Amino acid sequence: FIPILAKVGVESGLFEEFERGGLLVRDRYGCNVLESLVLSSTSEEDRCDADHQRLVDKRLLEVLMRLKEMGLLKKEDIREFDMLHYHGGVFPKQRFLFLSNWDPYALTHVDCIGWLPLYNAAYCLPIDGFRCILETGIRFFPKKRGINLLFQKNVEGHTPFKIACSQHGWEEVTKVIESTLVDCTSDGVPFNAEEAMFIACIDDNIDLDGVHF
Repeated sequence: FIPILAKVGVESGLFEEFERGGLLVRDRYGCNVLESLVLSSTSEEDRCDADHQRLVDKRLLEVLMRLKEMGLLKKEDIREFDMLHYHGGVFPKQRFLFLSNWDPYALTHVDCIGWLPLYNAAYCLPIDGFRCILETGIRFFPKKRGINLLFQKNVEGHTPFKIACSQHGWEEVTKVIESTLVDCTSDGVPFNAEEAMFIACIDDNIDLDGVHF
């Protein structure tokens, strides 16, 4: 019903033009409809019901795609509303791939507190969600930037790598990174380790862990 109600809202003139039929009106928690459409349940019961979560992901993806077709979801919304910054719960993989394919540079966009999507993934998501976001970044920015997102420091000096290690353990995270790089290069992604290391050496925003890795 979301696309239908948004269409009626636009055609009836009940909302200001910038509110897009009510999609950008914020609720009492400060969240608008577009931001809500990328959220997932955080309950333990839902986490254990993988089939249900895949269905939820698919249905909400269909809503996003329909809103895009209607011109009510715009590319710039992905960054403006931090739609790739997930804050826990089940990882919405289908919605993530749809949005990141539409705007890959949103993967390099920091939110209001200076966090990349990969920071949030490292802190809040299961390891498979972290891996998916890391792999997507490497595939879109293979020569140097993708891998260095892993070691980019925020204002507190933390990196996605350090955060992920604190959440999942150094061995598990290292194994995930190495297997991701192997999968990407075996698929023909032109990963350039030498150039990535050179950039890590000269960029003050990249942690020394990036050089070591």
